[in-house]
Parts: sequence; C-alpha cells; structure tokens
Amino acid sequence: MWDDPFAVLHLGDRGKKFRSQQGAFTVNHLLPAGMVSQPSITSMLAGIFDANLEINEKNEFWIHTIATSLPYQLKKLGYKTVLWYGGSLSWASLGAFAKAIGFDEAYGGPDICEKGAPATWLGVYDHIFLDAVTKRIEQEKDEKVFHFVYTTSNHGPYTIPIKEYGWDPEKIMPDAPEQLRRNKTAMADMGTYWYTEKAMFDCIEHMQERYEDALIIATGDHSRRVYQYDGSLMERTEETLREKYMAAFAMYHRDFKADMFADNTIGGHMNILPTIIEAIAPKDFTYYALMPSFFEPIDSVVTPYHWLTKDRIGYYADGISQALDDAGTSTIQKEEQFGNERNAYVEVTGYAVRHPENLIPTVSSY
Repeated sequence: MWDDPFAVLHLGDRGKKFRSQQGAFTVNHLLPAGMVSQPSITSMLAGIFDANLEINEKNEFWIHTIATSLPYQLKKLGYKTVLWYGGSLSWASLGAFAKAIGFDEAYGGPDICEKGAPATWLGVYDHIFLDAVTKRIEQEKDEKVFHFVYTTSNHGPYTIPIKEYGWDPEKIMPDAPEQLRRNKTAMADMGTYWYTEKAMFDCIEHMQERYEDALIIATGDHSRRVYQYDGSLMERTEETLREKYMAAFAMYHRDFKADMFADNTIGGHMNILPTIIEAIAPKDFTYYALMPSFFEPIDSVVTPYHWLTKDRIGYYADGISQALDDAGTSTIQKEEQFGNERNAYVEVTGYAVRHPENLIPTVSSY
C-alpha cells in the first residue's frame, strides 16, 4: 500500500510517516519467512526456517530450544523476553513453543484484556489488545526487555465494526475511484487494513515518545492482497510477484543513520535477528544466524519458497520470476536460482527435527 499506484487510497499513510522519519531504515523488497502466519512467525523466533515442518507443533520444540533462537540469544545479552499475541496461546501451540524457545513470559489477548473483549475468530481487536499491551509494558520494572508483539485483526473475514473506529472512505480516500468506494466488500477489506495500521502506529508512536531509546521493528508475517485489481486504479488486473508475496518492513532507532545499512534495498525476515543482535550486542559477542544483518551488503535472499536479487523475484513452486520494477508483463518461465542454497536451508531444519538430541533442553511451564 506504500507504492505510488496505491497512494490515492491513503491506506498506508501512517506507515509512510514512520518510514520517512529520521532514524528509520526501510526495505521495500522483503521476503517473508513463510507463506502463511505460523511458519513465518516460527521461523523468525527459532532462527531457522520452519519450512512447513510445523516445528512449533512438535513435542521436541516444547521442551527444547535451538542455538539460533532469537529470545534464547537475547537472554544471553541480559534481556528479559516477552511475547504478546492477540489470540489464544493455544493457537499453533504458540504458548508451549514460545516458552521452550526462550521467552521468559508469553501472554495471549484473552489473558490481558477484559473478559468479553470484542474479538475476531483469531484474537482481540488490535486497538484493544495493543492498549492492554502498552499498559503492561509501562508497568515493566526491568530496563532491558525485548517485546515481540503479534496482532491478529488484519485477517478475513472482515467483520470488525471499523466505522466505529474512524473508517470513512469518503473522507479517507476522497479521490479514489467512485466504483471502488461503492464496493462494500472492497471497503470492508481496505477499511480493516486501515484500522489495523492505525492501531499499530498509534501504539508505535506512543512507544517512541515514551521510550526514546527504543529499537522498534514493524513487519508483517506475510503478504495479503488488499486491492482486488479490478481495473479501477490501474489497467492491469493481476498483481505482480512482488505485490503478491512480499511483506512490509521498517525499523527505527533515534541513532540510526542511512549510511549504516550498506545501501541495502532487499532483505528477508531472517535478516532481522542478526540486525537486532548487532545493534545491541558488544562487539565480542558471538551469535548464530542463517543470514547476515542489514548492516552488511545483501545481494540475494533465499527462502524455502522464493528467491530475490536486487532486480528480480522468483517463486520456486511455479518456477517463474519477474523484475522487481515490472508491472507483471514479462514473467520468465522455468527459471530457478539459488536452488542449492534453498535446499541447504531446508535441510538445516530437517536435521534439527531428526536429531533433537542436538537441541538445547529447556523447561516449559505450559
């Protein structure tokens, strides 16, 4: 929603504001670690690709962690680690997995919000959930804390009463095509996106004011189609591979400078872990990560699903690729790059699953 063709919709204005401030670093081409929520979140936390093996549902990962784990490594740096999820921690066994993988504490939306708080089938409405998280964080006594906050409202079916929370397409997108603004289904979809962005950046901006030295990272777990490509905004009626598969990403710290990030324009979820550690750890700290940080030049990104260079994105399942700046008219068929790397990343996960004796024992209270 931050690309020029969608500017008239004003659905990403809060994100644009966050991305444009001094101290922000953004990547406009970011590959998620999974195609759907569970493998994406699991990968970011474990530090290895879930690769659709659902390691969060495996008993070994309810009683063990792995050396690449994000919370496990942050604890070595003296950080308390807390996971906040808008839904129930029983979803995808997230509670058991989170505690075993290294989080000191884990909370679901129903645990911290008032009983009967309005919710979708996935979790408590974002603005209510994030308000509860904010209040809990502000009560925190420890000085060094890492918070992983995972919301749920940006998901269909789009039934949240968004008009009650400020959604008015006539005011928000007055210059959008009238046929689009009259499409109730599209407006429910777009309005939910607008609502979730508003809730998210209301929380982020508050945290920036409250904790001036905070490192803040904003990303999506995976892509989702917001505009339906009905011909109202542009002639083409299909999304590009970039639009279809990439996730949003931006991070902020008041001391960040543009020249710190090696002119990187591409990245992936798995570049986030090493970036966090290199931003906060002493120089002699040893850590484990599959991929380099954003402080190093990144020329290619590989996941179990996609590959990415500075000018092309490829999708392994269909064996196709497109230019990043293309409108979707020049898809190359039967093209695959970095196949050996992809297989290696998947095998790392396969080896961990086959050899739990090499994992690190932990104690889970779930």
